[in-house]
Amino acid sequence: MRKSLITLVLCCFVFTGCTGSFNLTRKVYNFHRSQDDKWADELLFLGTIFLPIYGISTFADAVIFNSIEFWTGDNPVDVVEVDNNMKFVKEGSSEATISFNQENQQITIDAQTAQGDSTVIIEKNEGLVRALDKDGNLLYVSTRDGNGQVSVYDGGLELVKNYSPREIKAFEEKFLK
Repeated sequence: MRKSLITLVLCCFVFTGCTGSFNLTRKVYNFHRSQDDKWADELLFLGTIFLPIYGISTFADAVIFNSIEFWTGDNPVDVVEVDNNMKFVKEGSSEATISFNQENQQITIDAQTAQGDSTVIIEKNEGLVRALDKDGNLLYVSTRDGNGQVSVYDGGLELVKNYSPREIKAFEEKFLK
């Protein structure tokens, strides 16, 4: 059995002339690089080195997954490319992709939950912040007056709520620091 396994591993190296895409290794890399905090990123990187996660994933890619990709044309490990303007968030079975489009200054949130999929596009222009659905229909709009009061309106431009400058400051202190 041991000789057969060694022969199989050697055949994978000898008969495959393709280096492959190393999707599993890229997934490990994308995971640790997706951290917002540089210290968390560094700790995860060191963890993947000391616990030989990189070594195991590279070996599995080289011997197993890239060989499968060479012979079948498909790598069984799907990879998600990480864009610097995109973040992935997951909690339980719910997940979301948050992306920023520099050209038109829009934030897009694509969410997948047990209740279904939804997309919200947030854009700021001419002193307004608008929230749109994926078809471009207005969901909410907010504006800030000269005194710092923020008013939020629904898609029919009916007032939903006014927030005082004190409430805005408390929100900023709680969530933006």
